[in-house]
This record gives sequence, structure tokens and C-alpha cells, in this order.
Amino acid sequence: MMTTPAAIGDSIKALQKAFNLKEEASWVEVVPRHDSVLDDCYMDVERQVKECGGALVYGWQVWEWPNVMIEAEFHAIWQTPEGKFIDVTKKRDGETRIVFIPDPTRKYEQKQIDNLRLALWNHSLVHEYISTCEKIHRHFDENRVSELASNVDAVEMSKLYARKSDLQAKLVSLPRGKGKGKFKIQI
Repeated sequence: MMTTPAAIGDSIKALQKAFNLKEEASWVEVVPRHDSVLDDCYMDVERQVKECGGALVYGWQVWEWPNVMIEAEFHAIWQTPEGKFIDVTKKRDGETRIVFIPDPTRKYEQKQIDNLRLALWNHSLVHEYISTCEKIHRHFDENRVSELASNVDAVEMSKLYARKSDLQAKLVSLPRGKGKGKFKIQI
């Protein structure tokens, strides 16, 4: 389902327009640090800058469920002293490159920033899926006691994750949810 987009095309342009992201999207090579920690890009990039120079660049890593939705995750990458962008953080699915949109208007301040999500298919299940993802983030955020800890209601979270999984399964069972065929982006 969610993966690195196959191309920088209409879906990414729609995401940029919907969320007023003005910087250009580009491909960025993933070269994880030897000590990279999964999902800890901010610390990975800070260590890289300290050891090798360059700069930390905030922005959005883009994920796409072809023909269904597109999502941008707040992220940090390394800009080498020569100006090249490199993602130094290990990827869960082993991606070797990502689509990245710099965002100089935001920065990480020890608080998670919710993903930006946009339906590419105007279907009630897609909208409910996005809403459920937002509820999960909000529940974590409202019950956060630190960056890494939250006093969430386990029963409520279990219900939200079960609903998300159920919606995902329903969407995948539809031809468009399988990413098969050519579909016009509906926004």
C-alpha cells in the first residue's frame, strides 16, 4: 500500500498545492548512517552534521498508496557541505531513495507533527481511513507525557488501529485499492 511514489507527478503536485508546500520535490538517495536508528531522523541528521558538517534540512518525506491517497511525513535529511541532499536514516522497508519536499516554514521542536494526508480517490472509505489516521495521531498527542511516552487509553487505541486495519483491507479488496489500472486523480 504506502510506498515511495513511482514518480514526481500529479499526485505530488496535488499534495503540494493542497498544503501550500512551495519548495520543489526531489529524489533523495538513502545512505543510512552505520548507527542510524529507525524513525529517528532528527538525531541521525544532528549526529551527521556534527561529524561531517553540512546542514539539517526539515521537510516532508512523501509516501503514496497509488490511486488511493498520498501522505507526507515530517522528516529531516542531511545537506552535505557541497549542497547535496542525503537521507541518513534507516528505512523500515529498505527504500534506497525517497521523495522529499523541503519546508523552511517548520521545524522539529520535540513534538511530533502529524502527517499531511490527501485522498487521490474521492471515496468514503478513503476519507474515513484518513480520518482514522488523524484520530490515532491526535490521541497520542493529547496523551503525550514526553517525546517517547504517552498515557494513551489502550482500549481506545486498539479500536482505532482495528478500524484502520479494517478500512485498509476493504480498500485493498477494491480494484483501485490494489493500485491496478489507470485512474484519474480525484481531488
